[in-house]
Amino acid sequence: MALRRALPAPPGRRRALAGRRLDGPERHPGVGSRGRRARPEGTSGHGRPAGGRLRGAGSGLEGCRSHLRTARGAARACRIGPGGVGQGGSRPREGLPRVGGEAPMKIRPARARRGDVPPAWVFVALGGVLFAAGALAVSLLPERFHPQCGFHAVSGHPCPTCGATRSVLLLARLRPLDAFRTNPLFASAVAVVLLWIGAGVAARLAGRNLYVEVGAREEKWWWFALLGAFLVNWVYLWRAGV
Repeated sequence: MALRRALPAPPGRRRALAGRRLDGPERHPGVGSRGRRARPEGTSGHGRPAGGRLRGAGSGLEGCRSHLRTARGAARACRIGPGGVGQGGSRPREGLPRVGGEAPMKIRPARARRGDVPPAWVFVALGGVLFAAGALAVSLLPERFHPQCGFHAVSGHPCPTCGATRSVLLLARLRPLDAFRTNPLFASAVAVVLLWIGAGVAARLAGRNLYVEVGAREEKWWWFALLGAFLVNWVYLWRAGV
């Protein structure tokens, strides 16, 4: 079998090959002729100096420490306080949302300003005035025209609101104990509402608005307590035969 001897390439071909080899590194510094990034001078293949020590180790560790310090500061500033998210101390950070239910229930008198949302006691007072006017109008009618409870007429037992009208009339006659015996829950609610309205009027005369702030967690427990009081009051009315 005859061996073929490799002939040298023509001069023009050699010049073309040499130009192709030099094309990558000349046009793209740091990239070799085969698309690989060229090694920096004085380093090994893994980015280490020729002596074997990591280059820039001190600066890298210092960067890690700085990052940790920044992260701790952000966590300290954004930790959850008693008033919600974003309280590093006692003052909330602006721009961060509050979590509903984290702040405890509180009564807050705020300085009255034009355009503020009216507090709830204003609407409660209007509703109470209308209810009292209706109860007074009913009391002036003969007894045969008084509205009858449909649940009591069908079942013979009182409904959860039976005795409410009589309780209001007894309160108007300054007989609070008799009003409480007639319907304890309704009489207590009327007393609380009257105190709330009085406090709201006093705050308004002082140039402030009275607000009651309840978080989501407290609101849930308040609804449970109200439902329990409603059921207990109904049992009392049932046993007392109101």
